Amino acid sequence: MTGLPLRTRSMVRPIFEHIPWRGRKANGRRDSTRWCPKIVALDIDGTLVRAGGLPSERVKVAVAKAECAGSQVMVTTGRSLAETKLILEELGLVHGLAICSNGAVVARASSGAVVKCCTFDARPVINRILSKAPTAIIAAEDSEGQYMVTTPFPDGELHAQQVQRCLDELLEEPVARVIIRDINSSADDFIELASRLDLRDVSYSVGFKAWLDLGPAHISKGTALSEIARSLGIPADDCLAIGDGRNDLEMLQWAGRGVAMGHAPCEVKCAADSVTLGVDQDGAAVELERWFSK
Repeated sequence: MTGLPLRTRSMVRPIFEHIPWRGRKANGRRDSTRWCPKIVALDIDGTLVRAGGLPSERVKVAVAKAECAGSQVMVTTGRSLAETKLILEELGLVHGLAICSNGAVVARASSGAVVKCCTFDARPVINRILSKAPTAIIAAEDSEGQYMVTTPFPDGELHAQQVQRCLDELLEEPVARVIIRDINSSADDFIELASRLDLRDVSYSVGFKAWLDLGPAHISKGTALSEIARSLGIPADDCLAIGDGRNDLEMLQWAGRGVAMGHAPCEVKCAADSVTLGVDQDGAAVELERWFSK
């Protein structure tokens, strides 16, 4: 794919435009059994895979049918590129692009070659957060999608190599994504913390636990997906997106049909056009089978 030059420094203008939410949508074609999405955008954790697991056989078959039907199938994940490669292999996705690091990194699914990367200077916001949450641990992605951490994360939470560094070393260069994790806090604590801090200079989302993702301002899965779709000449109305987390909100709002997993937080379900079953019931496959049954 052409038209997506590599950019790696935080000093450049953000590579994607901010997309305002359009509110709840209603489009009869997206609810028609004859609709065939030209792009299928799939979150990984909590959507395609259970915690620490791999895609089920039903999910793999459903993804393969979507690709065989001619749809552009891509993963859109908060995971780093290094963590995403195994899932791409399991799904057999070797065409097109993968969106990683909540939209900050776009790579070729076949080779893992980075097509576009946007970074930011995380030091100011990290200092503000640590002043309120001094026991939090930090992880930052390097250029290969591996993690530099102030303290090792709990087992199973990061799926790539962790290298321990002091905070100054960790934030010496601009990064694509930073993770703030505090095992002594809850997701609600982090939601409240984010509301109290001035985080307008970054993109951020809170996970299902005390996990805060930080990225470049105005960058999200939705903005990355919209740019790829635009370069392919495919409108939002021809895109199906499925996700379960707060980092999927903008993607679900942008896509012609945005579907939330059954276990998703209320605000994610409210942002979606429809809600499928949870990940334990292969809800992503259920939704894909609706459009790609043959």
